[in-house]
Amino acid sequence: MPPFLLVLLILTTFHAALAHASVGKTLLQLPVFWLATLLGVVIVYATGISFHAVLPTYGSVHVVEVSIGGWLALYPTIRATTRL
Repeated sequence: MPPFLLVLLILTTFHAALAHASVGKTLLQLPVFWLATLLGVVIVYATGISFHAVLPTYGSVHVVEVSIGGWLALYPTIRATTRL
């Protein structure tokens, strides 16, 4: 497994678990959150979006940008699956 893929999967799992721990109500939301986060992470990584060279990177993965992309994809999923 390439290192960048492992980093992307770790970040995806971390952010999906954090979202589920904070707003999740059912166990079925966890895989939905994970898939939505994965979609956002992969889109940002594939497009190569980078805000600034000073922000942390791990190999070829821009951690901050990928995390923001994951949360941007996760937000509509959270709104659609939970009632506030």
